[in-house]
Amino acid sequence: TGTLIFGNNTSNIQWNGLTSGDKLKFNTATTTLFSMDVSGEFICKAACSSNGSPDYAETFFASDDADAANVVAMVATSTTDYQTQDIVQKSQMAYQSDLVGVVSTGPGFLIRALNDDVDEITIGVPVALAGRVPVKVTAENGPIAAGDLLVSAPTPGHAMRYNPGGQNPISVPTSTPFVAVIGTALSGFDAPTSTATSTVTVFVGLEHNFSNLNFGGDKTFAFDLSAKSGKWSLNQGGLLIVDEVQAQKITTNELCVEDVCVSKDQLKTLLQSAGGQTQTSPPPPSPASIPSPEPTPTTSPQTPTPEPPTPAEDGIGAPTPTEQQGQAESVSAEPAAIP
Repeated sequence: TGTLIFGNNTSNIQWNGLTSGDKLKFNTATTTLFSMDVSGEFICKAACSSNGSPDYAETFFASDDADAANVVAMVATSTTDYQTQDIVQKSQMAYQSDLVGVVSTGPGFLIRALNDDVDEITIGVPVALAGRVPVKVTAENGPIAAGDLLVSAPTPGHAMRYNPGGQNPISVPTSTPFVAVIGTALSGFDAPTSTATSTVTVFVGLEHNFSNLNFGGDKTFAFDLSAKSGKWSLNQGGLLIVDEVQAQKITTNELCVEDVCVSKDQLKTLLQSAGGQTQTSPPPPSPASIPSPEPTPTTSPQTPTPEPPTPAEDGIGAPTPTEQQGQAESVSAEPAAIP
């Protein structure tokens, strides 16, 4: 028991582990707090904390001019004495899609992926993959406010704001299927001019947003859309390709089957020549098919036949000559029967 004190110079604790299962342990009376095996694997029972910068980083080979707070992207593959590793350089264009992260100023947790010896200096630059880091920014796409998404700017190694649901002074290239979002600004930059630069704190969380979608109001605009399954696609020229269409009604100016197309007039001609009916209502009857009305027979009034006079008995009731003359005139005045 007691205190172990090392001097001001480099001090060494030597442990002669022999096999892969051998471990150097630091224990309490009842449990192991942490251990380290002969390969250098370090295991903690509780959280391993750091009081440095709050970011997680990994080392990459980098071009000579990439330094702290620069936005970096993939550039090439380099073969070295250590191993084949991807290298990074400053971002080169706006909305660059192959970003990796931001060069950290002093990571709280660093994976030294390029080192084999613990005692050698760190090889490469620490690229922050997550956490809070300073980032160089420019106002080329407008002033930056806390909460804005950031993407690469035209200025190499710098970031700028990105508004996926509104206006961007620097338009997203239509040839870019998606853009890499570096992270979210935690502080703002109210730039006096569009060319001004500064450094803001950013919560780095690299993700990719589809650049051909623009959500504005109640509409969605896209350059090209396609199903992941490949069953349908729609391009900005209006060409829709699907395997099957089910609809109550389809209206078109031209009907095409593979490379054979017909217009409305051509379709009418084809249907008429095949005896098809193109009218939606029955045609009016021709004059020859309209029956003529039958004539109504004309009837003439019947002229009553006068009864012969009843002979008078003993001269009683016999008409006088004057009465006989009146009766004759009455009979001749009636119209003659029409044969």
